[in-house]
Order: sequence, then C-alpha cells, then structure tokens
Amino acid sequence: MAANLTNTSSPVIAHEVDVGDLHYGSSVYCEVSACYRNQCTASQGPVKRSSINRMAIQFEEDKLVIYEGQRPDKPLRCRLLVLPRLFCTADSRDTCHLSIVASLNTASRETKCLDGSTMQQLMFRSPQTNRSLCSYPVQWGRDVEIEIEATVDMIKDGKKTRTVQIQLMIVVGSTTRLFHVARIPVEIREAKSVGMCKSINDPHITTFDKRKYDNFFEGEFVMYRHKTLPYAVHTFYRSCNKRASCNCAVAVRSGDDVIVLDVCGQTRSTGKKKRRPLTKKLFLNGELTPGTSVFQHRKGKKYEINLPTGGQVIIKPQGQFINVWMKGSPLDQENIEGLCGNFDGDKDNDLVTKAGKVVNKKQPDEFSREWRVPSDESLYSRFCGQVTVAEDQSSGSQYCECGTGLTPQCRASPVSDCGSFSKASSKKKGKSKKLVDITQELIDESQAMICESTITRITFEFNITYIFIGATFPTPNGITEEMARNNCTSFISLSSAGNACQAIAEVDTQGNLENCIDDIRITDSMEWLITALEALQEQCLAVIETDVTLWKVDEGGIPALPEVIEAICPADCNKQGTCVNGSCVSEAGFDGEDCSVSVRAPPEVEGVVSALCDLNQGPCPFFLVQGFGFLDYPSLTCHFTLAENNSMVNTTAIFRSEEEVSCLAYRGSLAISNDGVTLSLSVRVVVYDSLCEVCTDTACTQRNDVCRINNKCYADGFIDPTNANQICDVTSSKTQWATLNVQNIVVKNYLFIRIIGRILVTRTYNITIGGTGTPALIPGFAGGNAISLDGNQFLSYGDVTDTCFGDVERCTKGVTIRFNLRLKKHSSKCYVFSNGGEEVSNYGYAMWFENNKLYTRTSNKKAEWTISTSSVKVEEFMQVEMSWSLQNGLQLSIDKNVKASSKRSISRPTSTYSAVKDFVIGGSSKRDKNCGMAIDSFTIVFASSDIINRMGIKAGKISKDYL
Repeated sequence: MAANLTNTSSPVIAHEVDVGDLHYGSSVYCEVSACYRNQCTASQGPVKRSSINRMAIQFEEDKLVIYEGQRPDKPLRCRLLVLPRLFCTADSRDTCHLSIVASLNTASRETKCLDGSTMQQLMFRSPQTNRSLCSYPVQWGRDVEIEIEATVDMIKDGKKTRTVQIQLMIVVGSTTRLFHVARIPVEIREAKSVGMCKSINDPHITTFDKRKYDNFFEGEFVMYRHKTLPYAVHTFYRSCNKRASCNCAVAVRSGDDVIVLDVCGQTRSTGKKKRRPLTKKLFLNGELTPGTSVFQHRKGKKYEINLPTGGQVIIKPQGQFINVWMKGSPLDQENIEGLCGNFDGDKDNDLVTKAGKVVNKKQPDEFSREWRVPSDESLYSRFCGQVTVAEDQSSGSQYCECGTGLTPQCRASPVSDCGSFSKASSKKKGKSKKLVDITQELIDESQAMICESTITRITFEFNITYIFIGATFPTPNGITEEMARNNCTSFISLSSAGNACQAIAEVDTQGNLENCIDDIRITDSMEWLITALEALQEQCLAVIETDVTLWKVDEGGIPALPEVIEAICPADCNKQGTCVNGSCVSEAGFDGEDCSVSVRAPPEVEGVVSALCDLNQGPCPFFLVQGFGFLDYPSLTCHFTLAENNSMVNTTAIFRSEEEVSCLAYRGSLAISNDGVTLSLSVRVVVYDSLCEVCTDTACTQRNDVCRINNKCYADGFIDPTNANQICDVTSSKTQWATLNVQNIVVKNYLFIRIIGRILVTRTYNITIGGTGTPALIPGFAGGNAISLDGNQFLSYGDVTDTCFGDVERCTKGVTIRFNLRLKKHSSKCYVFSNGGEEVSNYGYAMWFENNKLYTRTSNKKAEWTISTSSVKVEEFMQVEMSWSLQNGLQLSIDKNVKASSKRSISRPTSTYSAVKDFVIGGSSKRDKNCGMAIDSFTIVFASSDIINRMGIKAGKISKDYL
C-alpha cells in the first residue's frame, strides 16, 4: 500500500488514514525525494528509502527442547515489529484488539490414553481461554511470552517432536480474523525414569534409584519429602512379634493437608497380638489442596493417594501391617530427601548422612536414624508448619491443553493421569477394576487441624530404644535357607500372576525372592509367602501402568491393558478361589475380594468411630462401624436394640469396605449381619445432646443445671431462638423462659486518660504498667488516646476473677471484647491480651499474633474454641471484636466484618482447671511474649455480640461510627 503526498509546506506529514489498510506480511517503509517547489517534476532528485518494517511477528527461537518435569529456562518469546494498531483496518484502529493464539498440532497417530482420549504432550501455562482458544494479549513495547511445559504423564513413551502453531487474532466487535504466523517445532524429552520407592514387610526399603536396605527401628520416619514443594510421606514402624519392625501406618502431606491410613493405632497393643481395622483420616486445613485425590481399590484391599506433582502413594493392608510404595514424579527428580534417597539416578549416593558420610550397609542404622521424626514434626494427627508454595503455584497459574481445533482443558498442574488404571476400560465380561474415588467421602468426614490448642496432640507411641539384634538360618523352628528359598520360589512360580509377572523384564523377581527369604529368616515363619507374591504383583502393575510398549493397541489406536492384568488377583484368592479375568471367584463357603471371608461366620465388629455422638457438636446421621469380614451383600444389615424400650430396629448397612460399614444412628446396642440373620457381637452407641445429659462410655446422666423448655435443653444464659427478649435463667426457672433484663448487662469501657508513673489512668480504673521502659499515649483511632507499647511493656488489670471479665465460667450470657488495635510487625508469636486461655492448666481468653495471622481462643473447664484470620492490617489501626458464648461459639471480626467463627469446640480432658488472677494486655498471662502495638477504647461487655446486636445495647464508642 502506498500513500503519495505532495506538500509545499514543511514538514511533510503522513497520517495513518493516508496509509490505508495494511495486511499481515506487508512491508512498510517511507520514500522521499526533494525538488524545487515550482518545478518539482523536472527537478526531482533521487529517491531515498527508509528501513523496511514488515507487518510481522518476530520470534527469539525457531525451535524448542523441553524436558518432562522441568520448567524451561525461558518461554517462547515473540514481539510485533510495528505498532499493533497498524494490523487493524484503518477504520477500526481505535477499537480493535490483538492476541497471539497458540495451539498444539497433534500427530496423526498420537498415543492414546487408556480411556481412548488423545495424549496431549504439551501444556500452555496461564493463557486466556475465551473464544475456545488459548491466547495471549499483545501490547506494544512488550514481548509476548508463551510458557510451554511438557505434560507430566508418568509414562514411558519416548522422545517426541510436536509443532506449536502460532496465529495472530484480530478482534473488532464480534468479528474475529486469524492470520497464520509461525509453526515452532518442539522436542519433548521424557523423564530419565519413573522411579518407585518401597517400604515393605519388615521393612525392606528400596530407594527410587534401586538401592536396597533394611530399617528395623521403631518410630515415625520421613520416607519422602520434596525439598521445595509442600509434599511429604511419613511411614510409621513398630516391631512385629518382637522381631524387626513393620510398616503399620502412613501419613501423606499435600500442601497443608494430611491423609493418614493406619492399622497401628495411637497406642501399642497389649496382651495377645491382634490386628486392627484400617482407619482413614483426612486432617483438612480449609479446602483440600488441588490435585490431591484418594482412591480405594477392591473394596479396601488397596489404596492410592495422588499428589499434585503426579506422585502416587500406594498402600496395601497386610493384616497387622501395611506395605507402602511411592511412585515418583519427574518433578521429584533430584529434589527429594528421606529414606527413599535423592532420586538422582545414582544409587551409590542414596544413603548419605547429613554430615556427608556415605553408609554402605544392608542395615544402615546411622542413615535411617537421621530420618526419624521428632514429635513436633509428626504428621500423625496434623501438619502445623508453614507452607512454602512455589512461585508458579502461588500465582494461581493454570495449565491448559490447547490442541488445534479443540476446546481448551485447564487444570492446576501439568500432571496427567493418562496411564492411570482409573482410565482403563475392559471389554471382558466380569472384569472390574473396582476402583472408587473416596476423596469427597474423606472431605465430608475430615478433621480440622488442631494446631493451636492447649490440648495435648495425639502422638504415635513407639519405643525409641528398640533394637533388633538380627536372625540367622536355621531358625529356632528349624527352617533352613534352602527351605525358605524353595517355598518362596515355588509359591510365586505356581501362581498364575507370579508366573506372568516374572516374564516382564523390568519386574525385579530376584529382589522380591530375596525379600521373601529374609522375612522368613527374621520372623521364623512361612506366613510371608502371600505378601511376597503381592509385592511382586504391585511392582508388575506399576510397570504395566507406565510402559506403553506393554499396552495392546487396536486398529483405531485405542490401547488396552495386557493379558497379564487378568491374572492378578488379591492374595492369589487365598487358595480358596480362582482368579478369573482379574477377579476372584470364591469356592463354596467363602467370599470377599480375596476369598478370605467365611460366609457362615458373622462379621467381626471391632468398634465404632465416635460411638458417643453429641448433637450439640453437629448432626449425627450415621455411625461408622469398623471390623473385619463385611460383605457387599444386599442383606448387609445394621441391627439395633434401642436403649429406651429394648425394641429392635433393622436398617440396611452402607458398605464402604470389607473393614467398614455405616449405619443410621440410633441409641442402643448395634450389631452387623452379612446375611440378615447371623449377627456380630454388639457394641454400645449413643446419640445424645450434651446440653441435656453427660455421657461416658458406660452411662449417661441427666443434667440439672439447664432449662428444659418444650422438650429441648438450653444452658443457662441461652437466648430463646424465636424471641431475643427471653433467656434461660436457671435461678429463675428451669422450665420457662425468663425476660432478658438489658439493664443488668455489664459494660466496661476503658478510655485511657493519662500515665502517672507505672499507672495508666482511665475514668473508672487504674491499670498497672508492667515490663521495662515507659509506654506512650498517642492519638487514638477513635479520637481519644491510645497507649503505645513497644514490645517491652504490658498492662495488668490484676485479679478480676470475681466477674465475667476474669472468669469465663461466670459469662452465662457470653462475652464481647472490643478495641482498636495497631500491630507492629513481629517475627515471633506475641499476645494482644490474655487471662489464661493459652495455658494447659487454666481457662480464659487469649488473642495472639503469629505468622501474619490473628488468633483468638476462649476456653472453659470443659472445652475450648480457637479461630484465626489472616485479614490483618499491620502498622495501621483496625477495629477488633472477639465474641463468645456457649450458644453461638467464638467469633472474630475485623473492621465490623466477621472474619472467622466456629460453634464447634474441642473437649478438654477431665482435670482441675483454674482461672488466672490477672488480665494482661500486650502479653501472655505469664506477662511474656509481649506485642509491640497501640490500643485504645478497650471495652468488655458481659454478653455475646448476638445479644448486643439484637437488643441494641450501647457498648461504648470504639470508633467514630461504632456502637
């Protein structure tokens, strides 16, 4: 396009409208020549041309090489060579928008996932995904950065080369135009290996780099911990039959959440050794960390926990212990530590102490001992540390599959479950993977983290001095090494699964055989044969899941699992059935996933989770019953003998696993039956309201210190839910509502006037100044004075336990504490106020600031409530209100907005608790851990905020527009 301009004035100016419409790929330049004004044609001089600017996009790289599990050093970067608006038509340059569109051209015979979907080899990070495209906005003067990463697919599919197609998208109103820009070849190189670490039997450990050793200590150990990402696996060991030690629990940390699978129990079994049902617990901190999931296989015979990295933890219960496998992700390579080694491809440097010493022993005690976890770092009941999130995770990035012509599919990480058995389908009748996603079930039944609590945390009991002295052949029972080897070899070889798996090259048949022999030597028992076979099967499954060369592909390119999968059945059906198409067909008289359950015997009930269910703490819809031998039959039933009249109630049980069923909640004795006739032993279950009665494991006692109105119980000080003017006042009546007398509600408003020596003078009270140095009065948020404490002083009210101020047990109507607060930055925990709420042997209130969060707690002699918020301002005033009552629980508000609340409490152990005879501002009840802060308008009301707000009580102004 050319614009011919003739102008006798100087300078000559060319406008965009003179240029007209330009097209992608066009060249833009200027030509100029000089001439005499009146004789231009005759006198025109030579033409001078400017440099040529192409209507194009320039790329820094013409090809890329990326590695699975590694973020590229730099993105695919490009820039426009001319102003973006010049790509638009002349009449739309003020309204058009430009974007770069990126997509992946898949190969004509692209590898398929086990569900038949196309395996996307590349992910695009954080694109805009409107208009069914993956696009990146264009701005003049800024490079467009297209971040591309290899999909972490956890399978071995070799090196691939794919093409990223780049287009320029021009949008004007509802009109979109696309121009081809470039095709960039990308070479994708897979991870060096998909490693598997395992801790099996008593326990034999194999690192990711295939170094084998034994750990015979008791305790909690770091099996796997990522060095930069918030993921870890801890295994728990106790001696098995006083020989060696065995895995009996595993805790998996994902972000700030912890999943625990446990057959240990908190305390060691006493007397005759007895196995425990597997318990599953999720300790949840807010929402579950994205990318985390839990699956149950074969009705509880196996579990898998999937991490956002693509790593996978596999757990198989084996009677009194469990076996644990950890499948590593490419994101783990050279980035982990623990018993599983460092995953750098060199097995010779896996067993290195923190001092750098290499340990070359079959039983490297020096190395193992270093990974035993101290109690304050245990994951057995919680994770209470700080979560350090990688930059790309904290930014809220999305990873999108942007296939050419396909709608983008986005997720929180570049991990794909393409090879997972959960995607596999079967064309064979009768075959079932029997895989159930139980993630939501665990979330629904999750337990909150008890990190900030005076209550002693649940810990794993073990003997730190336990030492296994070793064992030799022949064993005390006369078993020789030859006998052990022959038994292990024949048992595995005669099994159809063992025979089929041994034919797969990557399955470590010899290693499994040696482990089997070692287990017999150590325990003097042949009981390990089944376990050895199951370990071989698990390794076999892991190889099949990751090696696409073992998959069978039909003419349409759809893969299926190989025939060997049909020979793998749990426990080889315990020789009481036949493995058919991957499932056990039981002989007469037996049933269950592995044919281990006698259909003639009743199930064994071991206990009930929360057999005492308090309606005051939440609804009680079901009881979770644990035991052994539950069968997934239509006749699986719950049989209640009701406590109130000894009548019978039978309901259908909900099958969850062969060790767990759930029953509708009634009060009485509960038994379980598989066939509806033969009953288990019964257990006592109680649904009760702690406002009406006190219940223990053996009996319930009616309370006489509450109101009973219209067949409901209300504690002293509870407000009528239907009438704010009525209250339960047990001194007036226990059967009728009393009138709430607002005039009797105490309001104490402390306005700071002056400092005289070590006394802070208020209108009604003199407060003692403690600590060192002198605080200062400064202008307060509400217009009066604030007292500024520099972290070395505190304020002491002295003994106020004769009122609700100092003794929460006297706060029948609740309590509300309000003030204006300006906090300084703190690197450690400091207290805003306290009168004993933080102490194990006391009760009361406390508020503290830690890790940029504001916490508050109220505790009485029976329970405690703790909440927190990160919505905290530092170095500027904020309006703070803490309110508590038995009826409504604990609530924390900042600047008139509720930031945290909880009606649920944690029961305190039975003990003698006392009130602290002091109320401290700016420090703990021990007058230490002082906060640097300014505070004004400190007000306490002997009533909850609910009563204050509903009754319109004036609680003193703590701000210009507050009450």
